[in-house]
Amino acid sequence: MKRVATAAVAGLIALVSFVGTAPAYAADGYGGATVVIKLIPNEKTVHEGKSFDFDFKAETSTGHNVHCITHTFKFNGHSNQSGTFTAPQVSSNTDRPISITCSYEEDDLVTLGGGGGRLSTSFATAIQSQSDSGVVHILNRGGNKHHGDHDGHHGKKNKDDDDDNGHLPNTGGERLAWLVIGLLLVAAGSTVVVSSRKRDTVA
Repeated sequence: MKRVATAAVAGLIALVSFVGTAPAYAADGYGGATVVIKLIPNEKTVHEGKSFDFDFKAETSTGHNVHCITHTFKFNGHSNQSGTFTAPQVSSNTDRPISITCSYEEDDLVTLGGGGGRLSTSFATAIQSQSDSGVVHILNRGGNKHHGDHDGHHGKKNKDDDDDNGHLPNTGGERLAWLVIGLLLVAAGSTVVVSSRKRDTVA
């Protein structure tokens, strides 16, 4: 009977030790470590229609690299693992969001965080994920290529609506008419001045 009691107590101590130890990983951030994901842009500012690349870094708060089982970049409604995208056409300079999500095994974080080794392989490994986001500044090239200009659709050079056959536009108005009016005003003024002086001399 004493042997049975001793075995029961030993089993209870082992059970309490296991239950007390395993949740400790969750309580202290899996050994004191957290995962930090950081987007790394090769270019933050790109012209519309041009390709650009983003990279990322995954590590724990204790400085260890984290292996991502899967990672996904998302930009402008598209997703991939390469981090290479093409900037969309924009009507004006604008910012578009980009993000990265890394999925990793919880066991790895326990090990990297100093939690005393991997959890038992008899238990299912929990998958966690962490993300980071940023923006891409897209520059409009101008020319309104998306609004029916000749250059983008017909291979012709942009021209104004009024074809002047290469001549400069008449921005000065009717120059000859204004010149004649000015001369007439000068002549009228000169006549008035001369007449006024003659009257003064006679008087």
